[in-house]
Amino acid sequence: MSMRSALYQSSCRLTEVFLLLQVLIFTISGHVRVSPEQNDSSDNEDHRNRELWIYEHDPVEIGHVQHLELEPGKLYRMETMAIKPPVFVISNFLTDEECERIKHRAQVTGLSNSKTHRKKILTTPPSTEVNETFTEFDTDGDGTLNPEEAGAFILSEYNISLDTDEVQFVMTQTSIDLDSGGSLDVEEFSQFPAVENLMFKVVRALKYRPMPAFVLKKLRRGKDRTSETVRLEHDLYDPDSSLRHRLAALARIHPYIVYSSETLHVVHYNSGGHYHAHHDSQPTHYNNNVSVCEHVGHLYPNQSDGSPPKTRVCRFLTVLYYLNEPEQGGQTAFPMADNDTYTQEGFTYEFNKKQRDLTDLTNHCLDANLVVEAKKGMAVMWYNHHVEDGWIGELNNFSLHGGCEVHIGEKWIANHWINVEPDYDMQKAYVADRIRWRTHEKQRLQQQQRRTTTKKNNDSEEQQQSTSFNASSMREQICNIQSDWSYSASMATHDEL
Repeated sequence: MSMRSALYQSSCRLTEVFLLLQVLIFTISGHVRVSPEQNDSSDNEDHRNRELWIYEHDPVEIGHVQHLELEPGKLYRMETMAIKPPVFVISNFLTDEECERIKHRAQVTGLSNSKTHRKKILTTPPSTEVNETFTEFDTDGDGTLNPEEAGAFILSEYNISLDTDEVQFVMTQTSIDLDSGGSLDVEEFSQFPAVENLMFKVVRALKYRPMPAFVLKKLRRGKDRTSETVRLEHDLYDPDSSLRHRLAALARIHPYIVYSSETLHVVHYNSGGHYHAHHDSQPTHYNNNVSVCEHVGHLYPNQSDGSPPKTRVCRFLTVLYYLNEPEQGGQTAFPMADNDTYTQEGFTYEFNKKQRDLTDLTNHCLDANLVVEAKKGMAVMWYNHHVEDGWIGELNNFSLHGGCEVHIGEKWIANHWINVEPDYDMQKAYVADRIRWRTHEKQRLQQQQRRTTTKKNNDSEEQQQSTSFNASSMREQICNIQSDWSYSASMATHDEL
């Protein structure tokens, strides 16, 4: 073994030991499960001495090209597309074989209709009165109001008669259908008072037959999101970990952070499919500064009422893969990229004066400041948060983006989201917790293998050695971060983002 290799292995083992000790220290001291109010990420430690790190590529200028050696002897071309936020495209990041494997695994696993994230803005449970009214109009008792049932409520409450198509139109234009599910649950139903003024405007627009052009231009076409999605465990699409190794090299983020982030999110759009502009992550002050990152939520105690802590999605980095090329449409748009400012007043001006909803990527895709054409195998990488003092900072509002409507053909993409908790110590505890979990899981699987071997009365020395637990091998697997890390934070409840 070379001196360099020996030093590397020693460093890996020391890092592993340190992180495992971190969990034990936190557990003994009772600081693993702290309240969100105690979550203080403003420590002043020198970030250069941290065991974990993140990184942000310098975009330099639009059109700047870098050639990165992400695999031995193989260069990848990375081009800067925007400065605010930093957006890069990496040509041929995935091979055709990798693209087809991901699509195949997604189809075999089974896709389901995508939903959107805005339902998480609801923090106050519906009142007893709202629940009783909801139950009254939920005539089929399925726990949701379909357009016909919602229409009956609108007629009773507002004396407005609408057919089912008109009800769906109202639900789309008012965005009361927070998860784009096509029906209203009791939480969504409780938002009627908040949107009733907008609903009256939409109903007035419906009276125009046909609607004049100035009205049509202001209307969002379709639900917030129209697609199918599925989550894939990493060992299903990346059995040899080559793609994740490449991703870690591209992002230059500590491999432990990359491997302990979310499972792969695969999305399929048919003709007409789209996803209006949105953010992949949420601001650090979300839920009145008392929320915690979803991926570390299990390290925090329940609230005083026994419910889990309020959570938000913390995605420092997005890497989007194009798995095919639509015949027409299906671009990725960044409406506010490199804009001078990002304000609600600016959106209002565009809407009122220019009759443009910049978040509507069915009507206004090409009005976005940056539009990236889909090319099979290409990756698009951007930062959802700023970097502050060497660690994740506040949400970068300019990262607003979405999927333009597919006009002809179909579109397949996959998202790799890199999760980072603003509290450095909690992120470190989370990573160490994943290492400890994988160690226990490895032991459990090998014990199961032993029982299977015993049952088959196969006592050959070679097979006994292959199924026995080898601590040195375990350290090597953790250090190299192989496909065992497929059991990462699934974030299954946030497929909608």
